[in-house]
Amino acid sequence: MKKFLLLMVVISTCLVCNKKKENTTFLSEHDHPAVNFNQGLKLLIRGKLYDPDSILDQFIHKKKIVSIVDGVCMKCVINDLNQADLMFREITKENTLAQTIYVLNVPPADSAYFLRHFEPSIDVKGLILWDHGYTFENTNDLLTADRNLRTFLLDENNFIKFFGHPLYNSKLIEKYKSDLIID
Repeated sequence: MKKFLLLMVVISTCLVCNKKKENTTFLSEHDHPAVNFNQGLKLLIRGKLYDPDSILDQFIHKKKIVSIVDGVCMKCVINDLNQADLMFREITKENTLAQTIYVLNVPPADSAYFLRHFEPSIDVKGLILWDHGYTFENTNDLLTADRNLRTFLLDENNFIKFFGHPLYNSKLIEKYKSDLIID
């Protein structure tokens, strides 16, 4: 009987901890400073890198979905870019002010390989910002391996409203849609 009670306590504790972890992934983070799109980022268009300033200026004071993607992982490129972009297009289609921005981490040593083998597989409508040194994540204190903390919604002032990737949590689709509606 004692073993059964102990087992029930352990299971209950695990369930409560897992539930808390799931919820904190996408709770509002008002105390996080505004996100900056640092100067080291480049705009990737059809295998070429450009200065993103003129494009970013168009979206700087608009709500944005930002997703950070590991560019040395083919599965990440296909799933976190192509499949996610299809979902984000569905989320943003009614809101012309919403934009999806992908920050693609590709270390300098992997750049040529990426451009030759991975870049042709990319099929997205959102902006792709090339980050060769994890500067976006480091500058904004966002470096994490947790996929749910690598996708977030920014408000018009570039403050993070919430974290969470709707590809891994379908409940977030409606949250993104409702938060992208113009107030």
